[in-house]
Amino acid sequence: MKKLLTGLLVLCILTLAAAAGCITAPPDQEYLGTPWINSDIVGNIPNDPGRLQDDFHLASNHHWLSTSKIPSGEAGITAFAELEMQHQAELLRLLNNITTPKTHEEDLLLTLYNSVKDMDARNAQGMQPILPELSRIKNISTLDELSAWLTDSGYHLANPLAILTVTVDPKNSSAYIVGIDPIALSLGSKDEYKNLTKSGEQLKQNNDHTYEQLLIHAGYSQEEAQALNRAVFAVEAQIADGRRNASNLTAENRIDLIYNPRTLEQLRAESPAYPLAEILTAKGYDRGSPFVLSEPQWLAALNAAYTEENLEGLKGLLIQNTLKETAQYLDQKCLDIYNERIIAKYGISGTKTPEQMAYDAINTKLGVATGRVYADAYFSEEIKTDITEMIERIRETFKQRLTRADWLTNETRDAAVEKLDAITINVGYPEIWTDYSALALRSAAEGGSAAENILKIAEFEADRQKHKIGTTVVKGEWSECMPQEVNAFYSPESNSLNIPAGILGGVFYDPNGSYESQLGSIGMIIGHEFTHAFDTTGSQYDKDGNLRNWWTDADRNAFRNHTAKVAAYYETILPYPDLGVDGDMTIGETVADLGGLACMMDIAGTIEGFDYEEFFTSFSHIWRKMYPEQIGRIILETDEHPPGYVRTNVNVQQVQEFYTTFNVTAKDGMYLAPEDRLVVW
Repeated sequence: MKKLLTGLLVLCILTLAAAAGCITAPPDQEYLGTPWINSDIVGNIPNDPGRLQDDFHLASNHHWLSTSKIPSGEAGITAFAELEMQHQAELLRLLNNITTPKTHEEDLLLTLYNSVKDMDARNAQGMQPILPELSRIKNISTLDELSAWLTDSGYHLANPLAILTVTVDPKNSSAYIVGIDPIALSLGSKDEYKNLTKSGEQLKQNNDHTYEQLLIHAGYSQEEAQALNRAVFAVEAQIADGRRNASNLTAENRIDLIYNPRTLEQLRAESPAYPLAEILTAKGYDRGSPFVLSEPQWLAALNAAYTEENLEGLKGLLIQNTLKETAQYLDQKCLDIYNERIIAKYGISGTKTPEQMAYDAINTKLGVATGRVYADAYFSEEIKTDITEMIERIRETFKQRLTRADWLTNETRDAAVEKLDAITINVGYPEIWTDYSALALRSAAEGGSAAENILKIAEFEADRQKHKIGTTVVKGEWSECMPQEVNAFYSPESNSLNIPAGILGGVFYDPNGSYESQLGSIGMIIGHEFTHAFDTTGSQYDKDGNLRNWWTDADRNAFRNHTAKVAAYYETILPYPDLGVDGDMTIGETVADLGGLACMMDIAGTIEGFDYEEFFTSFSHIWRKMYPEQIGRIILETDEHPPGYVRTNVNVQQVQEFYTTFNVTAKDGMYLAPEDRLVVW
């Protein structure tokens, strides 16, 4: 929950695909997972729940794991997803009952929602909403004409072969930077372009088939479509050669490696062929903020590939990107091709209803507007007060833990406490709402279309971000997640802890529930987010949100020793015989989990008659989830969060209260010797 890049990847997997219902495994099955059964995986659940002392997560969640069904149109089911589905029902009920919109946000949501779910109108329009753009790209005949297209002042849904963003400067949190990043490789890893693996070959075939079918539907011949796919792959292979492998990035070196400031003239000198400097000027990104290039070698590779010989491949990248961004919003034929790709890629089946697709559109494309409507209807100030009081109690508890951290010197400890005291709190919704007054959408009756509306929203958002260039950061906006999302986040750039309204329900928060259950769920999440301020990444930022070292060298080395022990232990967990938890990739989340649980135990110790069994049971419920094996593997390889069952079992192993409550001894599967137990904060 620290950062949403990985979270957005998992969300895409969850919302783009479908799966069959959950089933339990036959008694004679050889179960995946060491030292515990991987109970995140469909079909890997034994009929016998076993003992709490041997596998706490499985035994505590066995009924849910054995009976839960993955909904049609989804790739998995989790405690988070269950609450998200509740919010979807609430918002759809609200939208369906609106006859006359009271606010501009309601009008935008209704227009987009209706345009996406209206398949009759979409079928009548076919691919017409994007055909003019595709034709213009197709008709480019020289590299100069391509450069002219890339550098015109208009907005194109196909990005100009690079991703341009406006974000807070990690080294000066009061200012913005213009980020310049590579577009994603269609095969994910650069290594696939040198030596295709079996999975890479399958992915390539899936991609080629998808774009071939979409291009034919757009009027290309099969030969033209296949030739375009070949040209794209050839140029992509050249660009991929300059990409950085994700394995080269760690929590500590990531920011320094991707923070490469450049002037406009430096970019022009580094990329004389590919007109990056001219694109930045033409699109309005040269208004005073510094440019930060994440991968200089990628830019060099793109510049080298920007030749007349590669013209068709470069055009093809733009055409494919346009199709990728719009296919699910065009006619049924395009939607079928889009769904077929997702089903083949993830090895699952099923599709969403038009209403579900429409909800996904408003939730992702107009997230803040959706969140404002949701918060106005379903969030109360009483809950905000209750959660704020809990947050302050947890903050004070965490401060006491910092004070007791005997491995810190006074200098670093004082700076840590100062940072903790400076963390700002937002509960329910952001301080500043997005102003949508400049955005207008059109229904089909007004001559609009779903795809056109998606493009207008993207253009509006790009313009909104560009207006920040050269200005002072006004803190209070949310970008990591929206008010209706079932999530929480710590923002290092603003040094803020944020608890959206969306997570305050389900198994995460019951205003009428016991304090033990609340601490085991939402309390744990709050403690987790506080700890993110002092994890491997968050600890590199100071109280003002600037990337600055406030540690002594000795303290930083001691911190590394603690986190190395954490990473090493997590790497002993094997969810699959051939695939384990990545201790380094997950270190931010594992440290945050440990800190959050430690805080909860400190609070529990101050409450007479505290029901630890209820606490630990509540804690186990928030991490329950279920995926098909193929999705589980993808998540394990790409998500910075450990698997759900691992988050339950490893964390409870670290606190003596768990052993005392459930009489866990050295002969039990949940036992971990005291000298091996993990603690950072």
